[in-house]
Amino acid sequence: MRKILTVILIVGNTILMAQTPMNLDSLLHLLPQAKEDTNKVLLLINIGQQYEGTSLESAAYYYLQCKTLADELDYTAGKIKFISNFTYVLNLKALLDSALQLNLESVALAREYGNRRMFSACLGNVASSYLYLEKPDSAVKYYLEAEKVIRDLRDPYLLLLLNQNLGSCYTDLKQYDKALTYLTTAVAYARDNNNPLLLSQALLNQGVVYNYLLQFDKAIEVLDESRRIAETNGDDFTLAHALLNMGHSYIVTGQFKKPKMNFSRALTLSKKLGIKELEAIALRGLGIYWFYQEQNDSAYYYARQALDLSTELKLLHEIGKTYQVLSDIAQQAHDYRGMNNYLNKEDSIEHLIQLQAVAKTVAELNTKYESEKKETQIHLQQATIKQKSIYNYLLIVVVVSLIVVSIFIYRMYQQRQKLQHQRIVELETEKQLAATEAVLKGEEQERTRLAKDLHDGLGGMLSGIKHSMQTMKGNLIMTPDNAQAFERSIDMLDSSIKEMRRVAHNMMPEVLVRFGLNKALQDFCDEIDQINVVQLNYQSIGMEAKPDLDQSMSIAIYRIVQELVNNSIKHAKANQVIVQLTLDKNSLSLTVEDDGKGFDTRVLEQAGGIGWENIKSRVAFLKGRIHLQSGGSGTSVLIEFPVA
Repeated sequence: MRKILTVILIVGNTILMAQTPMNLDSLLHLLPQAKEDTNKVLLLINIGQQYEGTSLESAAYYYLQCKTLADELDYTAGKIKFISNFTYVLNLKALLDSALQLNLESVALAREYGNRRMFSACLGNVASSYLYLEKPDSAVKYYLEAEKVIRDLRDPYLLLLLNQNLGSCYTDLKQYDKALTYLTTAVAYARDNNNPLLLSQALLNQGVVYNYLLQFDKAIEVLDESRRIAETNGDDFTLAHALLNMGHSYIVTGQFKKPKMNFSRALTLSKKLGIKELEAIALRGLGIYWFYQEQNDSAYYYARQALDLSTELKLLHEIGKTYQVLSDIAQQAHDYRGMNNYLNKEDSIEHLIQLQAVAKTVAELNTKYESEKKETQIHLQQATIKQKSIYNYLLIVVVVSLIVVSIFIYRMYQQRQKLQHQRIVELETEKQLAATEAVLKGEEQERTRLAKDLHDGLGGMLSGIKHSMQTMKGNLIMTPDNAQAFERSIDMLDSSIKEMRRVAHNMMPEVLVRFGLNKALQDFCDEIDQINVVQLNYQSIGMEAKPDLDQSMSIAIYRIVQELVNNSIKHAKANQVIVQLTLDKNSLSLTVEDDGKGFDTRVLEQAGGIGWENIKSRVAFLKGRIHLQSGGSGTSVLIEFPVA
């Protein structure tokens, strides 16, 4: 039996524009009276910062308000501050590519703005993004570029943050002695500057490095100090990480009764913060704790929860570690068949991780190859030799990858019989989705045909009649009453033509076909907002990165938004509706929120209205997921779609 069951170590990276602790209630009290100027931009930033440790959604809400106002005022410093703070939220939500793109934009803004302090901070934020993307080499490059500016500024606060982040980089690069040197300097700067928030984070990172260096007693000492400071300042994020790492240190030092409090509190905090990865780690930690108490039922209960959550999040390393815990629990319970089963699954996960590492290496080499291929246009002869060398190296890597893939496929083949039933279920689902697709496509084709017939056929006829009547008017002698009736007829004909065009537009908006989903939704929301039935606000994030969404997907999402907005106006009696479309690397998120009267969601499922069924059918067709919340303060619908 393995005597040490490890818990994952987490480095709490910081960004250069860190939050300033303030009284949230006082800030919220100032907001209603604030004028629409640059001071309100800064106020919104400060409010968002206070929410970062407790509610990421609230923090994002105030940051987006800040962006809107900064854009209206063309306030460059406000735009930079928005990016620096909003990307912190994106990082915690694992929207890492979006955060990197925004941070790169902020570097360009800061360089043009000419503020050296902001410029160094933006460089640091780009470096932090690379660190989150597991590219510490690129992160070090940007941090060292920022260091040149910060040394000239002689700002101890920025030097604190720089040392903190360089320590995190070298931790990821497994250069632990170098990392400890930077982090020790960061701790000293934090104490000298009396900055408890950054001190707790620096101590957390320092404790992680001590764990890697196997100096567990020292790790427990600094992690406990980090815990106390984070607890005092309400920094739940740092507190959760400190508790998890202390729990790990207790286990590896044989203090098996102490970590229960750490893992239990970390579990509560991770649920509060909505960070499921930490939740999975805390659950596994509780499984380890009960294992050492020889309470196998409790140990199995928490380990299985950890496995389910890790599987849902596709955390391969965490899945493998949880299988390791389950195998030890089975062995302690004398369930040797179960133990072997978990060990086999752990081996399969390890092979999969190795395969992914090989694939990542091949991708990186391919990128490097393409980059060097461009250089051959300048240095043809020398580059040709390099090209052949790289090609041979790639060929070797591909051959090795194929061998690894073959071994993995062989192992998967042995379990093929167990997957047959699952395949049958998938085929049934595909059959249902195909039927739904046919119905939706038929519906949209019929809408398109009717829209075209109305516009080109009936519209042309009505326009012709109007032209004939206007021509006739000049050739007729009418009494004043008849002339007035004739004019009313022409006005009614104009109204009929406009109504016919509106109906044709609703059936198949031309802007959706010509300019795409983002522009079509913007026009739809602007049109509803202008008629003063409800205040409708549309926001899009990341849509510029992929304007060419599949047309069937665009049409389905457009119809969903139409139905949800109609429900908010017709049933919820809302005064304000927010429609938000967010695109990241792998998913497209649609959020529709209103401040209406809300309803009992169970009644909706039982009633089975046509509108809601249409929404569910379209979401199922796009393989999306619906999250519905409703109550006295309004209704919120979040729909997530996978994007290829």
